[in-house]
Amino acid sequence: MKAKAKYLKIMAALVPALLLILAGGSPVSALSIGEYFAISYTVEFSQAEVYLNQSFHATVIGEATCIDELPLTVSEARITGSVVARHTESGAEVVLNPEYTLTIDPFPNGVGEVVQESQMVELHFPEDSLPGSYSINGELTEAKVKALLWFNVTSYLPASQAMGVVSYMPPGEEEDEEDEIPQIPFSGKTYIDGSIDSQGIITSAFTAPSVDNRCSLTLDVGVEALNGYGQPLPYISISELEEPPPPPEDARLISLVYDIRPNGATFEPAAMLAMTYEEPRLPEGIDEEKLAIATWDETEGRWIELEGCIVDTEADTITAPVSHFSAFAAMAGTTPASFSISGLSVSPAEVYADGSVSVSAVVSNDGDLAGSYEVVLRVGGEVVETRLVTLDGGQSEAVSFTVSRQTPGLYSVAVNGVYGSFTILEEEVEALSTTQPLAARLTQPGGINGWLVLTIFAVIVILLLALLWFIKRYQRKKAAGEEPIIIYEVRSPQGKEQEQQEEDNR
Repeated sequence: MKAKAKYLKIMAALVPALLLILAGGSPVSALSIGEYFAISYTVEFSQAEVYLNQSFHATVIGEATCIDELPLTVSEARITGSVVARHTESGAEVVLNPEYTLTIDPFPNGVGEVVQESQMVELHFPEDSLPGSYSINGELTEAKVKALLWFNVTSYLPASQAMGVVSYMPPGEEEDEEDEIPQIPFSGKTYIDGSIDSQGIITSAFTAPSVDNRCSLTLDVGVEALNGYGQPLPYISISELEEPPPPPEDARLISLVYDIRPNGATFEPAAMLAMTYEEPRLPEGIDEEKLAIATWDETEGRWIELEGCIVDTEADTITAPVSHFSAFAAMAGTTPASFSISGLSVSPAEVYADGSVSVSAVVSNDGDLAGSYEVVLRVGGEVVETRLVTLDGGQSEAVSFTVSRQTPGLYSVAVNGVYGSFTILEEEVEALSTTQPLAARLTQPGGINGWLVLTIFAVIVILLLALLWFIKRYQRKKAAGEEPIIIYEVRSPQGKEQEQQEEDNR
């Protein structure tokens, strides 16, 4: 029973340290929770000055690490409380939140196990509240832990804990009803409790801006937004990083470096980060399409360009998807101009003397900054023409030349070390005219092959002469009473023998 009682005291001291009621103070030292847990926590109010009918929030972020084995296993802890404000001058109390409940499940039991929790509690001053300064306190209603059974540990906890001080500043009775309520200066922190459900899913799209409105993060409906503890993201803070890391040697910052928090936040799918830039801050000759947003990688100690950057050159805005928080900045590359030649074309590849040959190539500036490049055309090793091309970073341009040669032969072509060739033919062939005599067409250079025609003609004449010879022989045999030979008749060997006997009988 002593071990159990001691364990309950330890749990009673740990749980409120993570919750709203213990946010402003430290646990009771007599409970010696430091022997079992290392605890840290913070409380943040969404604003220090609150006006009539204006809601605000208190966010408690706590962490506990088990540093010694516990005698029993606790599976869950729950605490219920309220938030009360006490007027500093009159002592009058008003309730800012009548009840909130937080559940810690699972609970750390083994050495090295860590529990991390954040709770955002909505607060609101009643309309009849007195103006002035208020001290905010967390009031305990009930606390219990579950170790097989539920145990009430309310009596082991302080009934109240201070959280901080805020000022309530409703308009005075002498002010005109049409006067606007004074606006609180924006701190760069946007609370999103009204746009996110208990599972961390964004229910209504919203945009969180920086103080200077040059950096913003947009979350669409359906995005899962969680803090580092795996719970719904309570807020987004975008502020200037006071001591930013230097940019890479080949790049220049074109925006402030923004620190986006809370650390450990994740988004699925990605949120959209947008940054605006000023054109006068861009390096001369930079291609705006190559601008990018980069993130600082603490582990590697270097800037890494985000994938999927989109540049709107009309709005001077860069957007990129992000799935976590870190330091971000818009950057422009400063790599010097570097040129290359590609896509060499020589057309036509064959041409007759005095014909024109077009030589073209694409010149590209592969660097970030503008520069000039001398494009030299060589034909047969001799410089024919030179062009000076000036391009901004990332740009390309086609360059064309026209050449001609008189002497037939093969000519090499080179444009800044990229080679091609063309051929000058000896003589141009004229098309044959179908109205010319055959003899003329046979003898005309490039015409029909005369020897082939003569050969075909000779074969036809020989065939005709052979046919006439067979006809005359047939007529002579017929006139002499001889049976003409039928060259197409086919007889069997017996028929041939009988025919030979008849011939002998004659």
